[in-house]
Amino acid sequence: MKKKILSVIVCAAAILSLTACAKNEDPFAGLTTSQGTSSTPNGTSSKPSSKPVSSATQSSNTPANSSAPEESKPEESSVPENKNEIDWDSVPYADELDFMTEDVDGGVKITAYLGTDTVVNIPDTIDGKKVVMISGSSKTAHYGFDNKNVTDIKIPDSVTEIVKLNCGNTLESIVLPNGLKKIGDDTFYECSTLKSIEIPNTVTEIGEKAFYKSGLESLTLPDSVKVFCGDMIAGCTNLKEVRLPKDIRVAEASFSSGRGTSYTMSFYLDGCTSLTNTDFLKNVKPSDTANDSRFAVSFVGCEGLTSVTFPEGIEEVGAISGCDNLTEITLPNSVTTFGGAPLSSFLKKITLSDNLKSLEAGAFLGCSPDLEIVYKGKTYKPNQEPNLIKAINGN
Repeated sequence: MKKKILSVIVCAAAILSLTACAKNEDPFAGLTTSQGTSSTPNGTSSKPSSKPVSSATQSSNTPANSSAPEESKPEESSVPENKNEIDWDSVPYADELDFMTEDVDGGVKITAYLGTDTVVNIPDTIDGKKVVMISGSSKTAHYGFDNKNVTDIKIPDSVTEIVKLNCGNTLESIVLPNGLKKIGDDTFYECSTLKSIEIPNTVTEIGEKAFYKSGLESLTLPDSVKVFCGDMIAGCTNLKEVRLPKDIRVAEASFSSGRGTSYTMSFYLDGCTSLTNTDFLKNVKPSDTANDSRFAVSFVGCEGLTSVTFPEGIEEVGAISGCDNLTEITLPNSVTTFGGAPLSSFLKKITLSDNLKSLEAGAFLGCSPDLEIVYKGKTYKPNQEPNLIKAINGN
Protein backbone atom coordinates (compact mmCIF):
# COMPACT_ATOMS: atom_id res chain seq x y z
CA MET A 1 0.00 0.00 0.00
CA LYS A 2 2.84 2.39 0.92
CA LYS A 3 4.51 1.63 -2.42
CA LYS A 4 1.31 2.56 -4.32
CA ILE A 5 1.00 5.87 -2.46
CA LEU A 6 4.66 6.66 -3.16
CA SER A 7 4.20 5.88 -6.86
CA VAL A 8 1.19 8.20 -7.08
CA ILE A 9 3.16 11.02 -5.43
CA VAL A 10 6.09 10.58 -7.89
CA CYS A 11 3.75 10.64 -10.91
CA ALA A 12 1.99 13.76 -9.66
CA ALA A 13 5.32 15.51 -9.19
CA ALA A 14 6.39 14.60 -12.74
CA ILE A 15 3.13 15.98 -14.17
CA LEU A 16 3.55 19.24 -12.27
CA SER A 17 7.17 19.55 -13.50
CA LEU A 18 6.16 19.06 -17.14
CA THR A 19 3.44 21.68 -16.83
CA ALA A 20 5.89 24.19 -15.41
CA CYS A 21 8.40 23.54 -18.21
CA ALA A 22 5.71 23.94 -20.86
CA LYS A 23 4.81 27.36 -19.50
CA ASN A 24 8.47 28.50 -19.62
CA GLU A 25 9.68 26.94 -22.86
CA ASP A 26 11.03 30.30 -24.11
CA PRO A 27 13.39 31.64 -21.41
CA PHE A 28 13.99 34.85 -23.46
CA ALA A 29 10.35 35.60 -24.19
CA GLY A 30 9.76 39.33 -24.68
CA LEU A 31 13.44 40.11 -25.48
CA THR A 32 14.83 41.06 -28.88
CA THR A 33 16.74 38.15 -30.45
CA SER A 34 18.48 37.53 -33.73
CA GLN A 35 15.90 34.85 -34.51
CA GLY A 36 12.26 35.70 -34.19
CA THR A 37 11.30 39.17 -33.05
CA SER A 38 14.49 41.05 -33.95
CA SER A 39 14.11 44.80 -34.39
CA THR A 40 16.22 44.48 -37.53
CA PRO A 41 14.47 42.09 -39.93
CA ASN A 42 16.49 39.23 -41.35
CA GLY A 43 17.26 39.55 -45.00
CA THR A 44 17.76 43.32 -44.92
CA SER A 45 20.30 44.22 -47.60
CA SER A 46 23.60 45.59 -46.35
CA LYS A 47 24.01 47.69 -49.48
CA PRO A 48 23.03 51.28 -48.81
CA SER A 49 20.25 52.69 -50.91
CA SER A 50 21.45 56.27 -50.46
CA LYS A 51 24.50 58.19 -49.29
CA PRO A 52 26.63 56.23 -46.79
CA VAL A 53 26.39 56.88 -43.11
CA SER A 54 29.43 57.16 -40.90
CA SER A 55 29.88 54.26 -38.55
CA ALA A 56 30.50 56.82 -35.83
CA THR A 57 26.88 58.05 -36.12
CA GLN A 58 25.21 54.67 -36.31
CA SER A 59 23.30 53.51 -33.23
CA SER A 60 21.76 50.23 -32.20
CA ASN A 61 18.00 49.91 -31.74
CA THR A 62 18.73 48.21 -28.44
CA PRO A 63 19.09 50.73 -25.58
CA ALA A 64 22.51 51.02 -23.96
CA ASN A 65 21.22 49.64 -20.65
CA SER A 66 19.36 46.73 -22.23
CA SER A 67 20.07 43.24 -20.97
CA ALA A 68 19.57 41.75 -24.44
CA PRO A 69 22.18 39.16 -25.43
CA GLU A 70 25.01 39.99 -27.81
CA GLU A 71 23.26 38.43 -30.79
CA SER A 72 20.43 40.95 -30.57
CA LYS A 73 22.52 43.71 -32.20
CA PRO A 74 21.24 44.88 -35.59
CA GLU A 75 22.97 43.91 -38.79
CA GLU A 76 26.12 45.88 -39.53
CA SER A 77 26.12 48.73 -42.02
CA SER A 78 28.06 48.52 -45.26
CA VAL A 79 30.41 51.03 -43.60
CA PRO A 80 31.85 48.91 -40.75
CA GLU A 81 33.46 50.03 -37.53
CA ASN A 82 36.89 49.12 -38.87
CA LYS A 83 37.65 51.80 -41.40
CA ASN A 84 40.18 49.62 -43.21
CA GLU A 85 37.46 47.12 -44.08
CA ILE A 86 35.04 49.42 -45.87
CA ASP A 87 33.26 47.60 -48.67
CA TRP A 88 33.72 50.33 -51.24
CA ASP A 89 31.79 48.36 -53.85
CA SER A 90 28.67 48.91 -51.78
CA VAL A 91 29.29 52.62 -51.14
CA PRO A 92 27.53 54.74 -53.79
CA TYR A 93 29.38 57.52 -55.58
CA ALA A 94 29.12 60.95 -54.03
CA ASP A 95 26.81 63.41 -55.77
CA GLU A 96 28.58 65.13 -58.67
CA LEU A 97 27.00 68.43 -57.66
CA ASP A 98 28.91 68.34 -54.37
CA PHE A 99 32.25 68.86 -56.13
CA MET A 100 33.90 72.03 -57.35
CA THR A 101 35.90 71.39 -60.53
CA GLU A 102 38.08 73.07 -63.10
CA ASP A 103 38.81 71.95 -66.66
CA VAL A 104 42.35 70.68 -67.27
CA ASP A 105 44.07 68.68 -69.99
CA GLY A 106 42.43 65.29 -70.25
CA GLY A 107 39.41 66.04 -68.07
CA VAL A 108 38.66 67.91 -64.85
CA LYS A 109 40.41 68.72 -61.59
CA ILE A 110 38.48 68.55 -58.31
CA THR A 111 39.26 71.61 -56.20
CA ALA A 112 36.80 71.14 -53.34
CA TYR A 113 34.20 68.83 -51.83
CA LEU A 114 31.23 70.64 -50.32
CA GLY A 115 28.98 67.70 -49.53
CA THR A 116 27.96 66.20 -46.20
CA ASP A 117 28.89 62.54 -46.72
CA THR A 118 31.15 61.00 -44.13
CA VAL A 119 32.51 58.35 -46.48
CA VAL A 120 33.26 59.79 -49.92
CA ASN A 121 33.50 57.57 -52.99
CA ILE A 122 34.64 59.95 -55.75
CA PRO A 123 33.16 59.26 -59.20
CA ASP A 124 35.57 58.83 -62.12
CA THR A 125 33.61 61.28 -64.24
CA ILE A 126 31.86 64.54 -63.43
CA ASP A 127 29.53 66.11 -65.98
CA GLY A 128 30.78 63.55 -68.47
CA LYS A 129 34.45 64.53 -68.03
CA LYS A 130 37.12 62.27 -66.60
CA VAL A 131 38.44 63.17 -63.14
CA VAL A 132 42.22 63.23 -63.60
CA MET A 133 43.46 65.37 -60.70
CA ILE A 134 42.58 66.49 -57.18
CA SER A 135 44.10 69.78 -56.12
CA GLY A 136 42.84 72.02 -53.35
CA SER A 137 43.95 75.62 -53.00
CA SER A 138 45.95 77.07 -50.11
CA LYS A 139 45.95 75.24 -46.76
CA THR A 140 43.99 78.04 -45.11
CA ALA A 141 41.25 78.42 -47.72
CA HIS A 142 39.22 75.43 -46.48
CA TYR A 143 39.08 73.94 -49.93
CA GLY A 144 39.90 70.40 -50.89
CA PHE A 145 38.61 67.88 -48.35
CA ASP A 146 38.96 70.14 -45.33
CA ASN A 147 35.53 69.05 -44.16
CA LYS A 148 34.65 68.00 -40.60
CA ASN A 149 32.32 65.29 -41.86
CA VAL A 150 34.75 63.43 -44.12
CA THR A 151 36.56 60.48 -42.52
CA ASP A 152 37.24 58.17 -45.49
CA ILE A 153 37.91 58.79 -49.17
CA LYS A 154 38.29 56.56 -52.23
CA ILE A 155 39.91 58.18 -55.26
CA PRO A 156 39.10 56.71 -58.70
CA ASP A 157 41.76 55.08 -60.88
CA SER A 158 41.36 57.88 -63.43
CA VAL A 159 43.30 60.27 -61.12
CA THR A 160 47.06 60.53 -61.78
CA GLU A 161 47.98 63.37 -59.40
CA ILE A 162 46.81 64.66 -56.04
CA VAL A 163 47.95 67.94 -54.51
CA LYS A 164 46.89 69.74 -51.31
CA LEU A 165 44.15 67.37 -50.27
CA ASN A 166 43.61 69.58 -47.22
CA CYS A 167 42.09 66.81 -45.13
CA GLY A 168 42.90 68.48 -41.82
CA ASN A 169 42.38 66.41 -38.68
CA THR A 170 39.40 64.35 -39.86
CA LEU A 171 40.75 61.85 -42.42
CA GLU A 172 41.15 58.32 -41.06
CA SER A 173 41.61 56.30 -44.25
CA ILE A 174 42.13 56.89 -47.94
CA VAL A 175 42.29 54.59 -50.95
CA LEU A 176 44.77 55.87 -53.52
CA PRO A 177 44.17 54.89 -57.15
CA ASN A 178 46.16 52.45 -59.21
CA GLY A 179 47.72 54.63 -61.87
CA LEU A 180 48.55 57.52 -59.52
CA LYS A 181 51.88 59.03 -60.55
CA LYS A 182 52.50 61.91 -58.17
CA ILE A 183 51.67 62.74 -54.56
CA GLY A 184 52.17 66.48 -54.79
CA ASP A 185 52.95 69.33 -52.40
CA ASP A 186 51.05 69.46 -49.09
CA THR A 187 48.85 66.50 -50.04
CA PHE A 188 48.49 65.16 -46.50
CA TYR A 189 49.69 68.31 -44.75
CA GLU A 190 48.76 68.09 -41.04
CA CYS A 191 46.41 65.12 -41.55
CA SER A 192 46.90 64.25 -37.90
CA THR A 193 44.41 61.35 -37.81
CA LEU A 194 45.89 59.53 -40.82
CA LYS A 195 47.81 56.62 -39.27
CA SER A 196 48.76 54.56 -42.31
CA ILE A 197 48.67 54.73 -46.08
CA GLU A 198 49.26 52.28 -48.92
CA ILE A 199 51.01 53.91 -51.85
CA PRO A 200 50.46 52.21 -55.24
CA ASN A 201 53.52 51.08 -57.18
CA THR A 202 52.76 53.52 -59.98
CA VAL A 203 53.79 56.59 -57.93
CA THR A 204 57.16 58.00 -59.02
CA GLU A 205 57.36 61.32 -57.16
CA ILE A 206 56.58 62.71 -53.70
CA GLY A 207 56.25 66.50 -53.34
CA GLU A 208 57.13 69.08 -50.69
CA LYS A 209 55.61 68.54 -47.24
CA ALA A 210 53.55 65.68 -48.67
CA PHE A 211 53.13 64.06 -45.22
CA TYR A 212 54.23 67.02 -43.10
CA LYS A 213 52.98 66.78 -39.49
CA SER A 214 50.64 63.93 -40.40
CA GLY A 215 49.70 61.16 -37.98
CA LEU A 216 51.53 58.44 -39.93
CA GLU A 217 53.03 55.73 -37.76
CA SER A 218 54.86 54.01 -40.62
CA LEU A 219 55.66 54.82 -44.23
CA THR A 220 56.76 52.51 -47.02
CA LEU A 221 57.54 53.92 -50.45
CA PRO A 222 57.36 51.42 -53.33
CA ASP A 223 60.30 50.85 -55.67
CA SER A 224 58.56 52.97 -58.29
CA VAL A 225 59.27 56.17 -56.32
CA LYS A 226 62.43 57.72 -57.74
CA VAL A 227 62.49 61.17 -56.14
CA PHE A 228 61.09 62.89 -53.06
CA CYS A 229 61.32 66.32 -51.47
CA GLY A 230 63.44 66.52 -48.34
CA ASP A 231 60.74 67.84 -46.03
CA MET A 232 58.35 65.00 -46.93
CA ILE A 233 58.02 63.58 -43.39
CA ALA A 234 59.21 66.45 -41.18
CA GLY A 235 57.11 66.94 -38.07
CA CYS A 236 55.63 63.42 -38.08
CA THR A 237 55.76 62.85 -34.33
CA ASN A 238 54.16 59.36 -34.48
CA LEU A 239 56.40 58.01 -37.23
CA LYS A 240 58.29 54.96 -35.98
CA GLU A 241 59.30 53.17 -39.16
CA VAL A 242 60.34 54.29 -42.65
CA ARG A 243 61.14 52.08 -45.64
CA LEU A 244 62.62 53.65 -48.75
CA PRO A 245 63.56 52.02 -52.06
CA LYS A 246 67.20 51.67 -52.99
CA ASP A 247 68.85 54.65 -54.70
CA ILE A 248 65.91 56.98 -54.13
CA ARG A 249 66.89 60.60 -54.78
CA VAL A 250 66.24 63.62 -52.61
CA ALA A 251 65.10 66.45 -54.87
CA GLU A 252 66.84 69.77 -55.08
CA ALA A 253 64.80 72.64 -53.68
CA SER A 254 65.35 76.34 -54.24
CA PHE A 255 64.55 79.27 -52.00
CA SER A 256 65.04 83.02 -52.22
CA SER A 257 66.89 85.13 -49.70
CA GLY A 258 68.63 88.48 -49.51
CA ARG A 259 71.61 86.85 -51.14
CA GLY A 260 69.61 85.64 -54.11
CA THR A 261 68.46 82.11 -54.94
CA SER A 262 69.96 79.27 -52.92
CA TYR A 263 69.62 75.53 -53.39
CA THR A 264 69.48 72.63 -50.99
CA MET A 265 69.26 68.87 -51.12
CA SER A 266 68.58 68.42 -47.41
CA PHE A 267 66.56 65.57 -45.94
CA TYR A 268 64.81 67.03 -42.88
CA LEU A 269 63.87 64.61 -40.11
CA ASP A 270 63.06 67.50 -37.79
CA GLY A 271 60.30 66.74 -35.30
CA CYS A 272 60.26 62.98 -35.93
CA THR A 273 60.33 62.30 -32.20
CA SER A 274 59.33 58.62 -32.39
CA LEU A 275 62.07 57.48 -34.78
CA THR A 276 64.52 55.16 -33.07
CA ASN A 277 66.88 54.56 -36.01
CA THR A 278 67.75 56.03 -39.39
CA ASP A 279 68.89 52.92 -41.25
CA PHE A 280 66.61 53.90 -44.14
CA LEU A 281 68.94 56.82 -44.92
CA LYS A 282 71.48 54.46 -46.45
CA ASN A 283 69.22 54.18 -49.51
CA VAL A 284 69.06 57.94 -50.14
CA LYS A 285 71.15 59.58 -52.86
CA PRO A 286 71.48 63.23 -53.94
CA SER A 287 69.58 64.54 -56.94
CA ASP A 288 71.30 63.80 -60.24
CA THR A 289 70.19 67.20 -61.60
CA ALA A 290 71.66 69.34 -58.81
CA ASN A 291 73.11 72.83 -59.27
CA ASP A 292 75.46 74.08 -56.55
CA SER A 293 73.59 72.65 -53.58
CA ARG A 294 75.15 70.26 -51.10
CA PHE A 295 73.74 66.92 -49.99
CA ALA A 296 72.76 67.25 -46.31
CA VAL A 297 70.66 65.71 -43.53
CA SER A 298 69.14 67.57 -40.58
CA PHE A 299 67.98 66.21 -37.20
CA VAL A 300 66.13 68.46 -34.77
CA GLY A 301 64.06 67.15 -31.87
CA CYS A 302 64.62 63.49 -32.79
CA GLU A 303 64.64 62.49 -29.15
CA GLY A 304 64.07 58.80 -29.87
CA LEU A 305 67.35 58.37 -31.79
CA THR A 306 70.22 56.58 -30.09
CA SER A 307 72.34 56.28 -33.25
CA VAL A 308 72.41 57.79 -36.72
CA THR A 309 73.08 56.25 -40.12
CA PHE A 310 74.23 58.83 -42.65
CA PRO A 311 73.57 58.47 -46.38
CA GLU A 312 76.46 57.54 -48.63
CA GLY A 313 78.04 60.61 -50.17
CA ILE A 314 76.57 63.12 -47.71
CA GLU A 315 78.58 66.35 -47.83
CA GLU A 316 77.08 68.35 -44.99
CA VAL A 317 75.36 67.76 -41.66
CA GLY A 318 72.54 70.08 -40.69
CA ALA A 319 71.27 70.75 -37.19
CA ILE A 320 71.49 67.94 -34.61
CA SER A 321 69.73 69.38 -31.58
CA GLY A 322 67.08 68.20 -29.17
CA CYS A 323 68.22 64.61 -29.74
CA ASP A 324 68.63 63.90 -26.04
CA ASN A 325 69.40 60.17 -26.40
CA LEU A 326 71.92 60.59 -29.20
CA THR A 327 75.26 60.59 -27.43
CA GLU A 328 77.72 59.61 -30.19
CA ILE A 329 78.06 60.54 -33.86
CA THR A 330 80.52 59.44 -36.50
CA LEU A 331 80.59 61.50 -39.68
CA PRO A 332 81.37 59.70 -42.94
CA ASN A 333 84.49 60.78 -44.82
CA SER A 334 82.37 62.26 -47.59
CA VAL A 335 81.51 65.19 -45.27
CA THR A 336 83.65 68.20 -46.15
CA THR A 337 81.79 70.96 -44.27
CA PHE A 338 80.62 71.02 -40.67
CA GLY A 339 79.13 73.65 -38.40
CA GLY A 340 76.66 76.48 -38.62
CA ALA A 341 73.94 74.54 -36.79
CA PRO A 342 73.59 73.61 -33.11
CA LEU A 343 74.54 70.21 -31.73
CA SER A 344 72.78 68.44 -28.88
CA SER A 345 74.08 69.35 -25.44
CA PHE A 346 73.81 65.64 -24.55
CA LEU A 347 76.39 64.61 -27.14
CA LYS A 348 79.41 62.89 -25.58
CA LYS A 349 81.52 62.07 -28.63
CA ILE A 350 81.74 63.11 -32.26
CA THR A 351 84.18 61.72 -34.80
CA LEU A 352 84.77 64.15 -37.66
CA SER A 353 85.45 63.27 -41.26
CA ASP A 354 89.10 62.86 -42.16
CA ASN A 355 88.34 64.86 -45.32
CA LEU A 356 86.84 67.84 -43.48
CA LYS A 357 87.89 71.06 -45.21
CA SER A 358 85.81 73.60 -43.32
CA LEU A 359 84.76 73.91 -39.68
CA GLU A 360 82.73 76.98 -38.80
CA ALA A 361 83.68 78.88 -35.66
CA GLY A 362 81.28 78.12 -32.79
CA ALA A 363 80.36 74.69 -34.21
CA PHE A 364 80.38 73.22 -30.68
CA LEU A 365 78.75 76.13 -28.91
CA GLY A 366 76.30 74.87 -26.28
CA CYS A 367 77.83 71.39 -26.17
CA SER A 368 79.05 69.80 -22.97
CA PRO A 369 82.60 70.93 -22.07
CA ASP A 370 83.43 67.23 -21.76
CA LEU A 371 82.48 66.49 -25.38
CA GLU A 372 85.17 64.45 -27.15
CA ILE A 373 85.88 65.70 -30.67
CA VAL A 374 87.95 63.22 -32.65
CA TYR A 375 89.75 64.34 -35.80
CA LYS A 376 92.26 62.09 -37.54
CA GLY A 377 92.78 60.08 -34.37
CA LYS A 378 93.38 63.06 -32.08
CA THR A 379 90.87 64.14 -29.41
CA TYR A 380 89.91 67.76 -28.76
CA LYS A 381 87.55 69.52 -26.34
CA PRO A 382 85.16 72.35 -27.29
CA ASN A 383 87.45 74.95 -25.70
CA GLN A 384 90.22 73.73 -28.03
CA GLU A 385 88.23 74.62 -31.14
CA PRO A 386 90.86 77.16 -32.42
CA ASN A 387 93.50 74.44 -32.40
CA LEU A 388 91.12 72.09 -34.19
CA ILE A 389 90.40 74.68 -36.88
CA LYS A 390 94.11 75.13 -37.42
CA ALA A 391 94.57 71.37 -37.77
CA ILE A 392 91.80 71.21 -40.37
CA ASN A 393 93.29 74.12 -42.29
CA GLY A 394 96.68 72.46 -42.22
CA ASN A 395 98.25 75.02 -39.90
